Amino acid sequence: SYVGLGQICLQNENLSEAEKLATKAIEIYPDLAIAYKLLAEVYIIRGLFNEARSKIEKAIELDPNYKDYQNLLKDIQDRMVDIRD
Repeated sequence: SYVGLGQICLQNENLSEAEKLATKAIEIYPDLAIAYKLLAEVYIIRGLFNEARSKIEKAIELDPNYKDYQNLLKDIQDRMVDIRD
């Protein structure tokens, strides 16, 4: 699957390929929350916290009961506060 390959790329720090695979997964399966999470993780590593927040909020919208998404959103928000301080 695109997301599975993207997660492997993310683990191997191949961010551009992980981003391409997550984006492709979203194009094919726009309701696949895990693909938005993967893209959010790429953006976090790149320091693109607004973009990361947008993607994880979409994942939460699609799958509101999955706690990992809520935890990741909190992590992103904490990082955004740290940058402002």
